[in-house]
Amino acid sequence: MPARFRDVGSGDAFRSPAVSVEQQLIAALSRNLLDETLEEERLSEFTSQLKARIELEEKLAHEAVSNGSQLKEERSELQIRAGHLVEAIEQHGISSLRHNFRR
Repeated sequence: MPARFRDVGSGDAFRSPAVSVEQQLIAALSRNLLDETLEEERLSEFTSQLKARIELEEKLAHEAVSNGSQLKEERSELQIRAGHLVEAIEQHGISSLRHNFRR
């Protein structure tokens, strides 16, 4: 009787191929992880991605610094406009402002 049909009643025939495949997969992965050529490729790819990300972060930081004064100016203008609205509401009340805007 062929080896794969022996001990069918015990279930070993169903488990051993799976264990064997798992062991082969683990062994192949281990070899790939230890392979110097593949390690160099992984390191090169990681370095490339890290460099690109650092460049992007530097660009974003530079843009934030460049736009900072413009954003502060816009905020200041909005605060002035909000102040004018508050003054108008205090002087004329809400209902007269609604009437003026509906025209």
